[in-house]
Amino acid sequence: MYRLSAALPLHPDLGRSNTVQQIGMILRCSLRLCYIIDCFFERLSAGLCRCSGQEKIAIWPVKEEGTNAGREKAFVNYSLDKKSYEIGMINSFIEMIACGVKPLAISPPIDPDDLSLMEEASDELSRGFGTKWFTVENLIITDIQSEAFTAGKNSILYYRDDSVAEKYRDLERQISDLKAAGKYCGEARRNISIEFGKLLGYPMDVILRKVDSAVRIDPVVLNV
Repeated sequence: MYRLSAALPLHPDLGRSNTVQQIGMILRCSLRLCYIIDCFFERLSAGLCRCSGQEKIAIWPVKEEGTNAGREKAFVNYSLDKKSYEIGMINSFIEMIACGVKPLAISPPIDPDDLSLMEEASDELSRGFGTKWFTVENLIITDIQSEAFTAGKNSILYYRDDSVAEKYRDLERQISDLKAAGKYCGEARRNISIEFGKLLGYPMDVILRKVDSAVRIDPVVLNV
């Protein structure tokens, strides 16, 4: 942020300068002040964006509280159709699976009311790419991301090899057994979180950064 001074800087020899020099100095100072004001309003306009049609306004990215504290929500300066945005993400994930970039990919958290449409899109795209998918009502809870990120939402999982789906189901069973015994914590939870990260194709440094973070690190999605 720029701080504007009420007094313009004066040249030490201004009192002894002729009229032309005085006018030149005043003009230079005025131009400098105009530049500062211009920069100020340019930054202000960059932080204030209006979306036509829906009148959605985002004033500087908003800091989240609690989970992901200190991180910023992502805003865009134009309207997005939520369903199209999510299908676009799903398309990208399925292509990554088909190309062998990731063993397992997960859709963005899906509202139950939109599940039928997302499953239809997932099926058509998966048939085109030669991949597979299945839906879970409750994604497994690990330290890879927060529980709140998928709370009340469905998730669609994408894969190519059946062994990948079986590994996920195995992690699901391990978590269920550990929770039943009251032991899903500490080293046991950390190990399962690491295995889940590997299944998602994350590099080990990314996995450890997520798992060992003091707060859970969720994927970044646009606020649409």
